[in-house]
Amino acid sequence: RKMELNVPHQVDSLLRSNALCFLATCHDNKPHLSLMNFTYVAAEASLIMTTRKNTQKFAYIQNNPHAAVLIHSCADDNDSQHHEAVSATLNGLVQVVEGPQQESYRSMHLENRPGYKQFITGDDIAVVVFRIDGARVCDFQDKVTTWERPVAQGQ
Repeated sequence: RKMELNVPHQVDSLLRSNALCFLATCHDNKPHLSLMNFTYVAAEASLIMTTRKNTQKFAYIQNNPHAAVLIHSCADDNDSQHHEAVSATLNGLVQVVEGPQQESYRSMHLENRPGYKQFITGDDIAVVVFRIDGARVCDFQDKVTTWERPVAQGQ
């Protein structure tokens, strides 16, 4: 029986309602930040992303799988809904996916983000999956809540 992951409702809602996030990677103490489109796979608590293989981001991912993702609700000072603004910093591992699973994830991502085809398909474009291992959620009142992926029994 699969374990229920249950990311926090605010995180789930943010991931379902956004197409873009910021992916932070690091190698040799040199941080790198990228704007990424993604597809949220709720059942796996993961994000599917794609990247060209000739990028600094891809090299960093291959050398250090630890990464962070920032996503927010995009409210600004002029927004009457600013009191509902929320941001989430997600921590986890990002890995390059190859073989049949790569094309399965790529198809899922393309179906979800058809307007981003130029970033998703092509021989020089890798599929990477970010596994959400933890989250820090901050609301407009500066209330911070945290979540960690449950450890599966037997691990």
